[in-house]
Amino acid sequence: MTEITERLSSALADRYRLERELGSGGMATVYLAHDVKHDRKVAVKVLRPELAAVLGAERFLQEITTTANLQHPHILPLFDSGTAGGPDDGITDDSEHGRGMPHPFLYYVMPFIDGETLRDKLNRETQLGIDEAVKITTDVADALDYAHQQGVIHRDIKPENILLQNGRPMVADFGIALAVSAAAGGRMTETGISLGTPHYMSPEQATAEKDLTNRSDIYSLACVLYEMLTGEPPHTGASVQMVIAKVVTEEPRPVSVQRKTVPPHVASAIHCALEKLPADRFGSAAAFAEALTSPTIAAVTFARTITSGTQARALRWPFAVAAAVLLAVGVVVGRASAPAGSEVTRVARLGLNTPATDPISFSNAPIAAVSPDGRSLVYVSGSGDGQQLVSRPLESRTVSRVAGTAGASSPFFSPGGDWIGYFHKDGISRVPSTGGTPVSVVDDASNFRGATWSSSGEILYGRAGPVWQERAGPLWAVRADGSGVPRLVAAPDTSRGVWGFWLPDALPDGHHAVVTLLGATLGRWQGIAVIDLDSGEWRIVVPPPAFGARYDPSGHLIYLQTGGALQAAPFDAERLEVTGPAATLADDVHLSSWSTPQLAISHQGTLAYLGQQPHELAVVDHDGVSQSVAAVSRIFHHPRFSPDGRRVAVDIAHEGSRDVWIQNLDQGTLTRVTFEGDANDPIWTPDGKRITYSSAQSGTRGIYETSADGSGTPDSLLTVAGSNTTAGFWTPSGDRLIAITDAPSSGLDLLILDSDGANVEPLVATPFDDAHPALSPDGRWLAYVSNQSGQSEVVVRSFPTLSTQVQISTAGGTEPVWGPNGRELYYRAAGETEGPEMVVARIETRSGFRVVSRERLFRADEFVTAPPHANYDVAPNGSGFVMVRLGRASRFEILLNWPEELKAKVGRE
Repeated sequence: MTEITERLSSALADRYRLERELGSGGMATVYLAHDVKHDRKVAVKVLRPELAAVLGAERFLQEITTTANLQHPHILPLFDSGTAGGPDDGITDDSEHGRGMPHPFLYYVMPFIDGETLRDKLNRETQLGIDEAVKITTDVADALDYAHQQGVIHRDIKPENILLQNGRPMVADFGIALAVSAAAGGRMTETGISLGTPHYMSPEQATAEKDLTNRSDIYSLACVLYEMLTGEPPHTGASVQMVIAKVVTEEPRPVSVQRKTVPPHVASAIHCALEKLPADRFGSAAAFAEALTSPTIAAVTFARTITSGTQARALRWPFAVAAAVLLAVGVVVGRASAPAGSEVTRVARLGLNTPATDPISFSNAPIAAVSPDGRSLVYVSGSGDGQQLVSRPLESRTVSRVAGTAGASSPFFSPGGDWIGYFHKDGISRVPSTGGTPVSVVDDASNFRGATWSSSGEILYGRAGPVWQERAGPLWAVRADGSGVPRLVAAPDTSRGVWGFWLPDALPDGHHAVVTLLGATLGRWQGIAVIDLDSGEWRIVVPPPAFGARYDPSGHLIYLQTGGALQAAPFDAERLEVTGPAATLADDVHLSSWSTPQLAISHQGTLAYLGQQPHELAVVDHDGVSQSVAAVSRIFHHPRFSPDGRRVAVDIAHEGSRDVWIQNLDQGTLTRVTFEGDANDPIWTPDGKRITYSSAQSGTRGIYETSADGSGTPDSLLTVAGSNTTAGFWTPSGDRLIAITDAPSSGLDLLILDSDGANVEPLVATPFDDAHPALSPDGRWLAYVSNQSGQSEVVVRSFPTLSTQVQISTAGGTEPVWGPNGRELYYRAAGETEGPEMVVARIETRSGFRVVSRERLFRADEFVTAPPHANYDVAPNGSGFVMVRLGRASRFEILLNWPEELKAKVGRE
C-alpha cells in the first residue's frame, strides 16, 4: 500500500465520495482510490482532521491492528492503515481544534464494493419487505456474533455502515469506533464527534457509559431492523439532544402497530432487543437472529404479546422450553383430530436440544426417526461401542436410553409405532418402542443404505456383499417377524447407470417404495424412483440430482437437492407420480460426509432434521488428531496447501455465494481472493503465485486463474461447451494442467491442456468415470480413481505416456494424494465396518512400480469428502494433512404442520 501513502495528499484534489456521512458526526471521509501495486480499486477512509489531531498517528495505528484480523463473509475486511502528509507537505488543519498547524492524515483502506449502502436503499424504498429485512438482519447478526466472540464491539451499527453487494450485506468500519475510542482515551469531547449515531445508540451508549458490551450492538441492530420495517428508527426528534432523551427515557412504538403485517415473533424479538436494560436483551447476536427466524421459540420463549401498544413481560427459562414443546404437541394433536372443515392449525417450528449426557452421534448412516404419531423422536447417541438409541418424547425434556441397543444405528419405526427397527454390526433387530428385549430380524445388512418397514409386514433394506462395496448394492426384503429368508427385490442395472438402491421408504399400499438410485461414484445420484416390491421394476419420478426421498400421507414427496435444500412436491400415491412443482421447506439440512440426509418424518405433519453445521478447516496429524486453523466456521471445500506450506487455498460457501479464500497459517488470517460468487476448487500454480479455480461465470463451468493476492482480473483458461470442467493438477514444471470434465453423455474424464489453455487433449477417456487426478512430485506417475471394476478404486499409471494401470486400493478407494517424496500415496478407503478410513500405500519405483505396503491411519468419517477430487491435501513437509471437519449439532430442527405452510407458500407463488 506504499503507493497509497505516497499519493494520498495529491489524490485529495480528485476525491470521489462513496457514501454520505450523517451530519457532522461522521468520523471519516471516503475516497475511491487505485491500488497501483495490486491493480484494484479500493476505498480509502481518511479520519477528520480534528479527530486525527487528538488521536495521534502512533496510538491510532496501534489500536487499529486489533481489528485487522477480523475475517468473515459479512465483514468488510481491512486492507491497510497508515498516515499520509505531515509537517513537510504544506497541508494544514484549518479547523478550530487544529488551529492551522501541519498534521498527518490518518487513513485506513478497505475493498471497494460496487454496490450501495443500506442507507441508499432505504432512501430509495423507505421500507423493505419483511423477509428481506429479516435476512439482512440475520446476516449482520452473524457478523456481529463472530466479532463479539473475538472481543470486538462495533459501536456504530447503522444503515450507512451496512454495504449491499448483490443484496448481500457487508458490515464496514468494524472495530474502527473501538480503535478511535481507545486511542483518544478521555479526549473525545475535544473533537466534537460522538462515537455512534443518535438514532441507533443504545441507552448506555447515549449516556456515555465507558464499558459497552455486545448487547449495545444488538440494540443498534434492532434499531436498523425497526427502520427497515417501518421506514424510520425507533426514536426520532428535531435535535440530537431530543433523540438521545427519547432513547434513554421512552419506549419505542410497537413495530406491529406501525406495520400490521410484521409477524408476532419478529415484533417480539425486536422489542426484546430494544429493552432499556442490557440485561433484558438477548445475550448474543446469534440468539437475536434465532428469535427472528423461529416463530414458536420466539413467541413462547420471549412472550412478547404486542397488541394495541401494550407489551407483556417475557417468560423466563427454564419454563420456556417446556412450554414451547407442549405447544408443539398441541399443534400436532390438533391437526390429527380436527374435524373436516375446521380451521387449520398454525404451523410451528422449534429447536429440540439434546442433553450433553446423550449427544447426537454423527455418522454416514441415518441417525433419527420420528414416531408415526409425531409424539416422540428416537436418535442415535454416542459413538463406537457406546453408541445406542435414545428416545425423547416431544412433550417432555426427559430422554431415555433404549435398553439393549448398544451399537445401534439407522432407527426406523413400524407403521403402528409399536416397534423400533434398527441396524447393528450383525444386521437388523427390532425392539418394543415402550422398552423390552430386542429381537433379531436378519444378519448381514448395511446400515449406510437405510431401511423402511412396510404396511405388508416386510422390512426393506440394502445388504452388503463381496461385490457391492461403498453404498452401491441390491434392495432386499425380509419379514419383520424374522420368519422366512430374505428375498431379492431388485438388483442394480449398470446398463442404465444404476449401481445400487439407497434409503428406501415404503408407500402406503405396501407394494411400492420410493428409493434413491445410486450412480457409480459418490454423489452421482441417478434420481428418485418408485419401485414395485413384487416385480422389482422401477421408474424415475424425480430426476437427478434429487435424493433421499420420503413419502408423507399429506400427499407429498419430500427429498433433498445437492447442498441440503429440502424440497416438497405433490405426489399421487395411487398413480405413483409427481403431480406438480416442488417448493422449498428448508435450505439447511445436514448431510453426512457421504451425503446422507439427517431427516425424519412422521405421518402427522412432524418433520425433524439436523440443521446444516458449518465446517471447520483443520490440520490433522497421521493419528487423526486435528486442530482448527480458521477463525470462522463455514462450509469449507477443497483445501490446498501452497508450495511453501504456509497458506491454504480453499473455497467457502455461505448464503448462496461461493468464493476462493486463502488461510494464512502463520498469521491466522483468512483473505478473500475472488468476488464472483461462484468460484471453487482452487489449486496453486507450482510457483505459488497464482490460483487456478473453477467458475460458471460464463454460463458453463470452466477453468480460470487469478493472482494469489487477489489483484488484477481473472484469466479464462478453458471452457468446454456442454461440459463442466475443473482444474485437477499442474505438472511440476507448470506448463501443463490436468483437468476433470463431466460431460452428461460420457461421464467423468481427464483432459490435459497447456498453461495458456491451448492444445486441449483427452488424457483418460473411457466409458467409465475417471476422476480424482493426482500427479507424483517428480511428474512420473498419475494416480486417479476409476470405477471400471464395478466400484471406485485408486489406480496409478505412468505419465505422460500412460502405461497399464496398477490398482492401489483393495476394497474401494477415492481421493488419492501423493506425499512430498513420492513414496507414499494417501487415499480414502471405504472401510470394512466403521465407514471411511485414511490409508497410506507405500510405493517402490526403482524397478517399475509396485505397492510395498498399505497402512490404515485413522477413521475419516468426521472429515468431509467430495467428488470428483480430493477434499484434503498433504503438507509439503509430509507432517500431516489439511482437511475439512464436520461441524457438530446439538439439537434437531422440528417443523410442525409443514403441509399447511407448504400450501400457503405455493399459494403465494
